[in-house]
Amino acid sequence: MEDTLLYMTEASVKRFVAAICDFVPLKTEVINANEVINTFYTQEQIEQLGAPKPKIPLFHIDLTVGVGDNGKHQPKYSTSAKDVVKSILNIFENGIKSL
Repeated sequence: MEDTLLYMTEASVKRFVAAICDFVPLKTEVINANEVINTFYTQEQIEQLGAPKPKIPLFHIDLTVGVGDNGKHQPKYSTSAKDVVKSILNIFENGIKSL
């Protein structure tokens, strides 16, 4: 029974790592503070490597409109970038701890 749980947990962590790595670009070029160029595999390269995996969103953040301190409507994100990073790291750390 313990071996089964161990293998299931290891497989889950491996799938999680693979899902995160799917979003890492092959190359990143920072032109300036407003321009960053990420290079990913082309569709042809994906087809040559094997069956393409459908891309699923890593996370979902809504853009909302709220009232700011000055009383005017201002756009804001439903979740802060720091909270997204913390959530991803917590999931990964909990998977590692469970091994």
